[in-house]
Amino acid sequence: MKSEKFLYFSDLHIPNHHEKTIDDIASLVSEHQPDHLICGGDVFEGNAASRWPSEAKHGLAEEYAVACDILKRLRCAAPKGCTLTWTLGNHDQNLLDQNRIPEALRKLCDWNANPTLFPEFGFWKQRKYEARKTVCGYRLGQLFFMHGFTAAQTGLTAQMYEYCPAWGALVTGHTHRPSELIQAAHCGIKLPYWRMSNGCAQDYKDTDKVHYMRRTSTANWGHSAIVGWAMPIKSPREGRYWDMQNV
Repeated sequence: MKSEKFLYFSDLHIPNHHEKTIDDIASLVSEHQPDHLICGGDVFEGNAASRWPSEAKHGLAEEYAVACDILKRLRCAAPKGCTLTWTLGNHDQNLLDQNRIPEALRKLCDWNANPTLFPEFGFWKQRKYEARKTVCGYRLGQLFFMHGFTAAQTGLTAQMYEYCPAWGALVTGHTHRPSELIQAAHCGIKLPYWRMSNGCAQDYKDTDKVHYMRRTSTANWGHSAIVGWAMPIKSPREGRYWDMQNV
């Protein structure tokens, strides 16, 4: 059985994305030539649409147009036949949920509703932002990819046990804090579960553009993407049939 390569990126928060990080991810896709390209969610910032007054200086159509351009650039850098997956994040899901947009307008704000204007989204298989393993993530062999639902360390460990298969690893974004590969342990005994957190592609240092960063500690935040390989096995195996690194 042949191993398959993947690249995972997340948390662009368009239009508050970090341009150089997007350039770096595109270069990494070209270099790595993954069989699976996985967007881990929070593609949109989502502050251009709300039932409440907003100070956003851009429109929702601009968020979608810029996202189309970026996703297309990454797709075109990938090899032909690459599987394209987008596990929605909380910021993405907010645009489709109650209390964010009036119900009568909600369908019009769905980024998939206008494939003529925004055709790129149709190339990506989208997974819902719900805490159900069958709908929220993407599995490649012993690896499980999703956006993530928690940022606390204890929550990240519990999340790993809930979603990670034995001898596998859970790959998530959401925290904006890139991590090394972390193995589970209990009473000093290492267990066959791992997790890795991606960084982000958001420009979190421009506080004029991202005003809420002024009250957020970003000391451990960073820009990154995760690359690696996995054997596309479906039955349980004892032993790791995968490897990856945070770039």
